[in-house]
Amino acid sequence: MLNFTIDSLLSDHIGDATNLSLWTSAALSAGVLAVLYYQLAAQKSDGFNHLPGIPLIGSWDFFTKRSDFVRLAIAANKNGGISKFKLLNHNVVVVTQEQGRRFFFGDKNLNFQEGYAVLWGGAPKVEDAVKRNQSQAEQRSYFNKRVISLLRRDRLGKIVPQLFKDLNNRMDTWPQSGRANPFDNIYRLVFQMTVRALALKELADSPAALEELSRLYWGVEKSTSATSVLLPWFPSRTRRNRKDITAELYQFLADPINKRKAEGRIEDDAAQFMIEQGDSTENMVTFVMAAIFAGIITTGMNICWLLLHVNANPEWSAKLQSEIQALLSEHSPDTTLPIHVRLSQIPIGVWEDSTPILDLMIQETIRVTINIPLLRRNVDSDVKLDGATVKKGDFMAYPLEAAHLDPENYADPMKWNPGRWEDPAEVEKHKAQLTFMGWGAGMHPCLGMRFAKLEMKFIAALYTSRFEYTRVDKHGAPVKGVPEPDLNDLYRASPKGGEVFFEYKPKMANGGAPGLP
Repeated sequence: MLNFTIDSLLSDHIGDATNLSLWTSAALSAGVLAVLYYQLAAQKSDGFNHLPGIPLIGSWDFFTKRSDFVRLAIAANKNGGISKFKLLNHNVVVVTQEQGRRFFFGDKNLNFQEGYAVLWGGAPKVEDAVKRNQSQAEQRSYFNKRVISLLRRDRLGKIVPQLFKDLNNRMDTWPQSGRANPFDNIYRLVFQMTVRALALKELADSPAALEELSRLYWGVEKSTSATSVLLPWFPSRTRRNRKDITAELYQFLADPINKRKAEGRIEDDAAQFMIEQGDSTENMVTFVMAAIFAGIITTGMNICWLLLHVNANPEWSAKLQSEIQALLSEHSPDTTLPIHVRLSQIPIGVWEDSTPILDLMIQETIRVTINIPLLRRNVDSDVKLDGATVKKGDFMAYPLEAAHLDPENYADPMKWNPGRWEDPAEVEKHKAQLTFMGWGAGMHPCLGMRFAKLEMKFIAALYTSRFEYTRVDKHGAPVKGVPEPDLNDLYRASPKGGEVFFEYKPKMANGGAPGLP
């Protein structure tokens, strides 16, 4: 089979077989067999559990069916050890047990940026649009500083009324009642809030600009393939498309920034803060591109799944409504005001510190939903780990489902049960054992956690206050229970088995008329 494949490839280029082609084929075959023999011999003694892959190419399923593939590692490592696979010339080590988990999250020589730069690929890269002179470490430092500054409580508190106004305006554009895919319209709410808090007023104020920005972002994601990520120098069609769309996205963000700078116009937004710090347009665009991508992916999928689970669990739905009503009664008792205005009058400190039901729901939704493999790269020296050697330059992956969905850590792990987080001792146990890492852990906690929680709380509160809704399929038939998320879908974790829709209508006020929007 191997000889046949090589002969076929050669014949495509040089026509009929000749002695030269036969000798070339034989030489190539011998070379390939020698490489395979060397690899197999090395595998027997290196201490790893080796995962399946295609000779010379590697484990392509890591890109096409990532969750299914890393489950092979979870199973292989169940009785100890760590797994390894290849992607072209890259070695990727997969840890799933406690020792590996602690090393993965705690070792300072495992580089976050390099892990994602090579093995993720879905996020837009400014380097596809302009040449950059900053190192990855400098870019990361700049990004972290700006996130910390822009997501301070005092700054976010000032924009809470605008955030609720934005949400309400977007909901007003929907039909008064109907059927909608939450993985579309709820995602758009997250997109709106993220642009408002971390980008430009000019974009956040314009529905048309937001739609175009969304189109460009998802265009970058759709133009990502294993080839474009692992072989960035190869002029494939997807690679060209990705570069073109990224360049278009870069210019779409740079133009309003440059225009504002040229006019000397002052606005009250994140871009203005960066301008006043003396940031270059290139740095500002880099920040906005990364912040929006990071903000919409995980937060978008989490709030969609939270609303699905709430609707499927009447007990918790009632608890949520009781919590919201208690907040309104205490902080905004005027029932003549529109609901979005009343919610916006609740102080940000209350939203952050005094919403225990929402906190439980968010924690549990993250546990059952955010189970993608996290990535790192060993940039220092070789390290001995669980009987094997993680070499300098090797990549590492930790699949969150190895902890989040392990029945030894969580009883009935696929069941959405916010009550499992009510006991503070249980929370501390998972923190100490690193068995919940939905907000990062160790060397890389999630810097956007504050805003992500607020986004989910605001959307959940306003949506469930404005609408009654049920879960249906595309034909309008009721959906029983809640399907599992498709964890191979890295950017949406959409439901397995087909789309789930919300059949919604306005909630009725006490007098029998629709409640104030």
